[in-house]
Amino acid sequence: MLECPQCGLKFSDSSNLSETQSCPNCAATLPKPPGLIDRPLAIVRGYFTQLWSICIHPAVFFRALPSKHARGPLRGFSGPLVFALITHWIGTSLEYLWHQLVGGSLGSIFHRFSKIAEDVIEIDNPGKAAQFSVFRDQMVHWFWGTGQVIVDPFLTAASLLFTTCFVYLGARILVSPGKNGAPSEISFESALQIVCFGMSPAIFAGLPFFGGLVAPFLTGIFTIIGAKEVYRIGWGRATVVGLFPKVLFLGIIGLGFALLAGVIMKLFVSMF
Repeated sequence: MLECPQCGLKFSDSSNLSETQSCPNCAATLPKPPGLIDRPLAIVRGYFTQLWSICIHPAVFFRALPSKHARGPLRGFSGPLVFALITHWIGTSLEYLWHQLVGGSLGSIFHRFSKIAEDVIEIDNPGKAAQFSVFRDQMVHWFWGTGQVIVDPFLTAASLLFTTCFVYLGARILVSPGKNGAPSEISFESALQIVCFGMSPAIFAGLPFFGGLVAPFLTGIFTIIGAKEVYRIGWGRATVVGLFPKVLFLGIIGLGFALLAGVIMKLFVSMF
């Protein structure tokens, strides 16, 4: 949809304006609509620009998030969610490719052992070796990451929504709306932004050797930074809010151990 900068007339991008490029109402010069090739390139460029800004200056990015009523790719539910899904999928895909490179040498070792098993099967059950060989190849291919790459968007979406619910709950408990610069309303949307944009370091999962460890660690750090800057709270409460699912889980485990210890102690006392 194009809009005339002078009179405000709106008309479809598909209108035949290739000859004059002027508004049919006031004859003002119109900006050239982006071509079919320019649009995807602009989307890709915008994505990596945003990813770079988050990874380099996370505190600045989270503090500069637009207000509740602003519009744009940073607002709403779909924009942050799509950003997080793409970022996590890219990281998972890069990790899969790296495993493929490493698996080349390990796969030869696995092939030798499986060949021995194949020969044994052929001796005991003639004709079954070919079926075993096909099954072996399928399992190796799936094991090295193809299945993980395929289901990654679905698992990531479920994880994001689950985590957002607990971050939102933690923010409602620990953040005082409207005080010390905090938002006047603690919304589910703000929690989703923190979780989704905090997922930016997931792309580092593709780093060799240590990517699988670095990416989750940095994701937790970025989520804490997001909670601190968006809700204008201190590091202590930001850590609890950003890691509220893990804190709650550890709290439940700790409570279970405490109750178990209490029961054991009571039994021990009753025995004497």
